Amino acid sequence: MAVVSSAPATHHHLVAVPAHDRGVLDRARVIMTRLRRRAAALTLSLSALLAAPAVSAAEPATPAAAPAAPRAAANCPVVDDPLAAAADRRVDAGRITPAPALRDNCSQLYRADGRAPAVIFHEGFLPKDTVGGQYDLEAYVLVNQPSPYVSTSYDHDLYKQWKSDWNYYIDAPGGIDVNRTIGDTHRWAEQREVAFAGGIRSEFIVGACPIDRTAKQEIMSECVDNPGYRPWRRR
Repeated sequence: MAVVSSAPATHHHLVAVPAHDRGVLDRARVIMTRLRRRAAALTLSLSALLAAPAVSAAEPATPAAAPAAPRAAANCPVVDDPLAAAADRRVDAGRITPAPALRDNCSQLYRADGRAPAVIFHEGFLPKDTVGGQYDLEAYVLVNQPSPYVSTSYDHDLYKQWKSDWNYYIDAPGGIDVNRTIGDTHRWAEQREVAFAGGIRSEFIVGACPIDRTAKQEIMSECVDNPGYRPWRRR
């Protein structure tokens, strides 16, 4: 059974509001207007933030306390001598195979080593076997063995992969770019190695930082400069 209302049909119309209620409504309207304005301002700020260009990650900075090589000259000198930095020049350069691609930049290099600065600053980095060692660069890189080469890297953080006591900073001319010489598909390509035939003389070693092997970090407060370092690009 349908329920039928006995009230007469009505149309929507404005209803008179008492004066005290109008004050309440006015205050409510003011509050709502303020809230809308704040919401709009927040939306604009958020839109501007999202539209801003992304900031690229910064390149790892050289720690302030670490030894740093001088800035490269605007025109980095071209070095054609494969033994330009050699500590032992008895190397037979003609036996180096494959034909070496010499490094053509002045970027700083690094070498992790267990020997103390008192030794390295005095004698430099000497090869294990200058005369009778492995001259085939690829064979030497794939299986570390006595050779006329001393390895360095463009990678500052490579020391974290080894159990060495010191990370040495090197500013030397020349060197053999390993990946350009034997290709960059070998198992150690990510080490970005630069090999120095005849090693590296002390004057090209900038300094060294001791390594906390547990934390895998350099102890920056204990870094030492090499008093015998000579910036070769200023000569």
